[in-house]
Amino acid sequence: MNKDTRIKQCEKMLHAGMANLFVSQNILNMDQFCVSVLEILMLLEREDYLKHAKNNSDIGNGTYNRTFKALKTNSLMVQIPRTRSGQFKPLTLELIQKQQEQVNSLALLLYRKGLSSRDVSSVMQEFNRKSRNMGGIF
Repeated sequence: MNKDTRIKQCEKMLHAGMANLFVSQNILNMDQFCVSVLEILMLLEREDYLKHAKNNSDIGNGTYNRTFKALKTNSLMVQIPRTRSGQFKPLTLELIQKQQEQVNSLALLLYRKGLSSRDVSSVMQEFNRKSRNMGGIF
């Protein structure tokens, strides 16, 4: 299955899964809401993967925790679904990793431009404050 097909399938699954999440939006903060959305997306991706697995030989095998640094908070814990064969790689996880790489690249670029580690930390904190006002989590 090519990447474009997986993206389209994820979009369809997202629309179906979001209806349940909106019911609980009043009791979740923004970080919890976003983590829930990401986890639901990955579970839906795994469900679709298992439906299309060759010979239906692969099965779900729980989840594992992964922590990602975020600008707004110290870190976010996300549960990544897995399969018995280990062949399943969620597209959603790739998006999170790209975001993480961008944050790391920004910090490294600021350091290379001559900012001290204290200055880089200050810039990240300032960005963090502005990000909170805009509702972003990463």
